[in-house]
Amino acid sequence: MIKTIIAGNAELVDQVMDQVANKPDEISTESTDWSSYKKHLATPAVRRLAQENNIKLSDVVGTGKDGRVLKEDVLNYMENKIHEKLVDTHNFGPNAAELEKDPIRRIPKAVHVMEKTIDTTEKLTAYQKGMFKSMTQALQIPQFGLGDEIDVSNLVKLKPIIKSISEKHGVSISYMPFMIKAASLSLKQFPILNSSLTDTKDALTYKSSHNIGVAMDTPHGLLVPNIKNVESLSIIEIAKELKRLQFSGSIGQLTSADLSGGTFTLSNIGSVSFISQKKLF
Repeated sequence: MIKTIIAGNAELVDQVMDQVANKPDEISTESTDWSSYKKHLATPAVRRLAQENNIKLSDVVGTGKDGRVLKEDVLNYMENKIHEKLVDTHNFGPNAAELEKDPIRRIPKAVHVMEKTIDTTEKLTAYQKGMFKSMTQALQIPQFGLGDEIDVSNLVKLKPIIKSISEKHGVSISYMPFMIKAASLSLKQFPILNSSLTDTKDALTYKSSHNIGVAMDTPHGLLVPNIKNVESLSIIEIAKELKRLQFSGSIGQLTSADLSGGTFTLSNIGSVSFISQKKLF
């Protein structure tokens, strides 16, 4: 009976008979798609793989000799079908439930599909050019690191007293004005720290003014405006000028005068939480 059905293609007789001998209970003249056997060459193992995954060999492009469907062809077909489903359901579309029950492979619920992007080029703004210039110049200065600890208990006691006075002048004082004034007093004691090399690199210029810069995060990026003549300013006057620079920076209205002429810079890292040594052991 089987030989009669596939007589038109004698090449497959041995292959079909081999499958019948191995699994006679899985093949019948009623349930088997014999047209698929006639048109597509494939080994019993490949046919079994396709059958287990509900794949018709007629849908698979064979890359073997005489168009034979190989195991790799079926696996590639399965992978392509999974990719198509991923693209269709990456935003939890209506087919997401079907993917969850897919017998081929369980698909993760969260799927991200990469989109093709295009590089863009934008010219530097005036602020960015200034940052690039100043940071490049800073790299020419010899670098060194120094760490120290200072007892500021008296400053902690003094701050509430100064704060009550500063509020009368319309400014809320923080520790930063004290740090700026302390830096100025140090520069007066060690003036070489407030100096710079001449263009010829054979002499030092000692700056008479302490124009102390403070790094600030602004809508235009990191900028360093400076407070002029700190050596002649009081704590409250420094606090007022610092407040003005911070406000101007927040609305993008710092002037070239605010950003130029600095002789020394402080960087405020903000609030830092420390873990006691007892908690580390």
